[in-house]
Formats: sequence, structure tokens, C-alpha cells
Amino acid sequence: MSNMNAAATAESPVDSGGSKQESLSQQSLQGENMKGNITSHLPSIPLPNVDCPEKIIICLDLSQEMNTTTFRSRAGDKYSGLELAKRAIKMFVAHKSQMNPKHQFAFLVFKEEATMIHSFTTKAQDVLQTLDESEIEPQESDSFNLTHFFETIKENIDLPEVQGDPRVVPPPYVVRVLLVFGRSHSVPVSPCQKVQRELESSPYFFTDVLYIHEPPSEENKCEEIFHLFCELDHNGMSYIFEQSKYTPILSSGAKLLAHPLQRPRQLDAVYKIGSPVPTPVPQPVVSVDERVY
Repeated sequence: MSNMNAAATAESPVDSGGSKQESLSQQSLQGENMKGNITSHLPSIPLPNVDCPEKIIICLDLSQEMNTTTFRSRAGDKYSGLELAKRAIKMFVAHKSQMNPKHQFAFLVFKEEATMIHSFTTKAQDVLQTLDESEIEPQESDSFNLTHFFETIKENIDLPEVQGDPRVVPPPYVVRVLLVFGRSHSVPVSPCQKVQRELESSPYFFTDVLYIHEPPSEENKCEEIFHLFCELDHNGMSYIFEQSKYTPILSSGAKLLAHPLQRPRQLDAVYKIGSPVPTPVPQPVVSVDERVY
């Protein structure tokens, strides 16, 4: 983790959106505020805090906006959204694989619909090579279809069955979806909740989001898009980050390294040494049967 944090803080972002952009980002697009309003009182199943293997599906946006949105480091280097997303993913996969060689990675790309292009493997370099070969095609794409996305996920995973008391017996593995989305003007099509709810009925399924975007303004739809992603977190267990600057994007990738069974809820996470630890809001506990919608 320390290596990634060092890499993420080696360069700092250049502000370009003015005070209005900064105010929008701080007040409207921070997960600690909007996400907290939606998920702070949701029920959860307490699970063993174990470092069991993860099966992680890296999901990368290949829309045209990933080419047109640019980010600048303090050194003056420019990166497209796709270049920066690839950099964050490479750091995540490399460090995650070092933490536990049994972690598996799969790779999915999407424009309006999703396509799985690399199945699960423990060979991180194979996935990273596929990532390097991923390019954006010139034609415009329609809105991202979240229903098809979750259907594709369901077709390509096997969720472990709950054995015994899930509060005591750890799973053989968990499945995590890491969605990297990079559009500021195209709102995803809200999903038919049936498939997503079926996936979420398992206590061993998690969805995280890294949303990279233009500086928010009245000309784009960043706030609406981020709010939609927050509403997808029905169980309050997701980590959802939004960023419009170079360094925070990489820092958010580092924060996603934490294991879903070992991390607190996003609202309770503390990343600064010496910061007071927030008092967690008591969560109602439900059984596995009650979690099935």
C-alpha cells in the first residue's frame, strides 16, 4: 500500500475549474455526503474479517469521453481519461496480486453494452497485457446499459454458497466488481434491479466504483451520474469514489486495495495517521434469508 500511496502523491493536480467547480465537487459529489444519506442505515450481515481470495472483475469504460477528457499533473504531463484509468488499474492489480497471489482478476470492457474479454486468472500480467491492448474505437456510443452490464457479470461468475453461520464461517472467496467509469455527459441507463438484487442477495458479492470526470459544471451531468452510482449501493457495502483531478484518481485506486471483508464502511474509513476514528453508526443485523429481496 505504501508504494502505491507514494506513487499517487508524487505529483499533485492542477486546479482548472475555479471556485464554482471546487464548491460543486465538495458539496455535491463527495461520497461522504451524498452516499452517506443513502446508505448510512442499511442492514448488513457481519462477516469474518479474513483475507480470503478475491475474484475481481476490472470493468473499463471505452467510450469516446475517455479520450476527450484530459488530466494534468503538476509536472505538466497530460493524460487522457483512458490513460489515467489504465495507470490506476495497473497499480491496483500489481499491488493486489502482491498482497495475495491467490487473488484472481478478470477484465471486462463496455461502451453501451459490456463484453468480458479475459476470464479469471491469477496471472496478473496476462490481464495487464489485455488492458494495454484495449483501445477506444472512433464511433460514438449510446448510454451505458447497466442492466446488460449486471447480466454479463452474472453470466461470468459463480458465487460461493453460504456454509453454516456466515458470521463465523469464512467464504472460500468473494467476488468484487470494480467499475471504472469516465463519462461526464452521458448518464447510464438505470438497471432493471432484478439481476442486481440477485447478485446482492449473496453476502459475498461487492461492487465498487471509480468515477473519473470533468470538473463538474452546469454544462455536464457529473452530479446526476454520481448520484445514480450511489443509488446502486443497496447494501451500503460499496466503495464509490469520484474524482476530477490527477492525483486523487490514483489515490482512490489505492484506497480500493482494502479487502471487502476487512474494510469498514466507506463513511467510517480513515486514511490520515492521527485522525480521530469516527464512531460507527450501529447497523441493524439481518440474516441471510432476510437479505434476499
